[in-house]
Amino acid sequence: MKKKVMALIVLLIVLVPANVYADFGPKPTLQVLVKNSRDEACFVTLACDPDTENPDPDKMYLYTDGNIYAYLYKDPSDIADSFSKCSDFFDMKKTVFGYYNVTGRGIPAAFYLVLQYESGDVVVSDLGTDGRFNGMVLFDAQNGSVEKITVMDREFYLLYRETILYMLLCVAITIVVEILISLPFKVKPLKILVLTNIGTQVLLHAALIATYRFFSFFIIFVFFIYEIIIWVIEYAIYRKFAKSLSGRPMWLYVLAANLVSMVLSIPAIINM
Repeated sequence: MKKKVMALIVLLIVLVPANVYADFGPKPTLQVLVKNSRDEACFVTLACDPDTENPDPDKMYLYTDGNIYAYLYKDPSDIADSFSKCSDFFDMKKTVFGYYNVTGRGIPAAFYLVLQYESGDVVVSDLGTDGRFNGMVLFDAQNGSVEKITVMDREFYLLYRETILYMLLCVAITIVVEILISLPFKVKPLKILVLTNIGTQVLLHAALIATYRFFSFFIIFVFFIYEIIIWVIEYAIYRKFAKSLSGRPMWLYVLAANLVSMVLSIPAIINM
C-alpha cells in the first residue's frame, strides 16, 4: 500500500504542471574597495554589453572605450547626490554591485570596472576576475589594477572589522551567560563548560562570517540551523565529559543556555 501511495505522489509531481521561479534565492554580488582615488565623489560601475538597457536614460549615456561599454552620468556633478556613489571606508571607498543587469546574466566571472569622477574624468580598470558567488576585489584607481581580496589581506579585516569585533563580543557574553545559567544545574567541571563554549561559539560565528553574505536575507534561518547544530554538539560533549550535580537533566541546561544566548544574538544577526 505504501509503495502504491509513493508511486502516485511521484506520478502527480511529474504530470502536474508547476510554475518555476528561477530568480528565487540569493543573488551574486561583487563588493569593490577602491584605493588611491581622488578626494572627490565618484561613481563605479561594471562594463556591460553594448545592447544593455540604459538604467536612467534622462541622466546616463553609453560610454565607450574600445570594446568597453558602461553607462555613466551625462552631468558628472550629479554623482555627488547619487545613491550609487562610493562611500568612504578608511583610506578607501566601497561600493557593492547586486544582481547585475536587466539581461539577468548576473555578475560576470570576468569584468572591467569603470570609475567616473565628479569632475568628469573616467578610469577603466584592467580585466578583473572573481569566480566566487559573492566576490570582493580591490580596485586601484591610479593604475587600474583589480585584485581579489582574500582572508589573507588587510582589506578583508578592514571590511569586516565591525562584524569581527561583534563576534568576539558575542563569544565573551555567551560564555558569561551560559556559566551563570549553569549555576542552578551545578555543571562540573567548569573547565569543560568554558572550553566547550569557546569552541562552539568560535565555530558558530566563523560559520556566520563565512556564509552571511551568501545567504543575505535568509541568514536568520541559517542562524537557527547553526544553533541547533551547536546544541547537539554541546549536549554530546557535556554528556561525555561533564555532569549536573543538581539532579536536573543535562539536556535541559544545554537547551536553556542556548535559547538565552540565541535570543541575545538575534538583534545583531538581523542587522548584519
